[in-house]
Amino acid sequence: EEVEQVVPQFSGGILTTSPRYLYLTRRLNRLLTSAVDVLGEQGRQGCFRPWYAEAKFGYPGAPLPGLQFYLADGTKLMLAGQIDRIDRAQVGDKSYFTIVDYKSRSQKLSLLEVYFGLSLQLLVYLLAATAGLRAEEHELVLPAGIFYFAVREGFVRSSGPLSPAEAAKARLKQFRLEGLVRGEAEVVQLLDQQGGGTVMAPILNQDGRLRKGSPAVSEEQFELLLDFAAEKVKEIGFRILKGEVQVAPYKLADSTACDYCDFPAVCQFDPLLVSNAYRVLPKLTGDEVWQAMQLAVK
Repeated sequence: EEVEQVVPQFSGGILTTSPRYLYLTRRLNRLLTSAVDVLGEQGRQGCFRPWYAEAKFGYPGAPLPGLQFYLADGTKLMLAGQIDRIDRAQVGDKSYFTIVDYKSRSQKLSLLEVYFGLSLQLLVYLLAATAGLRAEEHELVLPAGIFYFAVREGFVRSSGPLSPAEAAKARLKQFRLEGLVRGEAEVVQLLDQQGGGTVMAPILNQDGRLRKGSPAVSEEQFELLLDFAAEKVKEIGFRILKGEVQVAPYKLADSTACDYCDFPAVCQFDPLLVSNAYRVLPKLTGDEVWQAMQLAVK
C-alpha cells in the first residue's frame, strides 16, 4: 500500500507514464513485499532487533563518529559512510550487535577477497559500529555477525509437491543471511532460536560443536579481522594519496575487476594487447588466509 501511495509522487509521477514503468512498479512492489515478509520472519525466529537503520558515520549530526586513520606519512584519513542496518540483542550487561547490508543480488563474504582488499565494506562498517557503539554505551558491546541480505525475488524449486509449511521454510532458506557469525552457542541461539538453518546457514551440530565449513569465527578471529581491515584501509589510503593510478585490474580464479566495471572506456584495458595484463592474485586456503592476516597485523 505504501508503494502504491509513493509511486504517483515519485519524480513527477514518471512511474505511471508507460506500461514498462508500470511493470517495474509491480515488480518493485513484489520485491519489497517479499523482503519485508522474510525480514519479519527472521526477526521472529531470533532475539536481535533493529537498533539503527541507515546509520550514518562521520557526517555532521550522525549517530556514529567517522573512522580516523593515520597513514604511514602521518596524513590523517577520515572515512564516512552509511550502514543499512545495525541489530542488537541484550544479554545481561552485554550487547551483541550485527551489521546487515542490503544487496540487489546474492553475495557471499570471501575471506580471500578480504585479504586482498577486494571486499572490505562489511568490515569497515563493523569497525565504525564497534568504535562508535563502544564509545557511547556503558555495557560491553560485542560484534555478533556481519551479513549480506539479498533483496530479490525468490522462487521455490522442488522435485515434488510441498506443504505450505515446507514451502515457507524453503523460501526462507533462499533469503538466508550470508556472512560471518560469532561462533558461540549463545550468539547462534540469539540469531536463530529454532536452529532450523532458515535465518543463516547451520552453525552448530546437534552436540553443540561448530559445524565444519560453517560461517563461524571465534572472538579472536573477529578481532583479527577488525585489526586487518584497519591496516588494509590505511595501506589502500596511502597508495591512493600517493597517486597510484596504473591500469592493473586483478584476476582471482575466474573473476576479474572488469566483470562489473562501468568504465572500460576510461582505462581502455584490453587483455589482448601485449602491454595489458591482469594482476593475478594467488589462490589461498582458509588457513593460509588467517595466517597471512596475522602476519600483516604484527
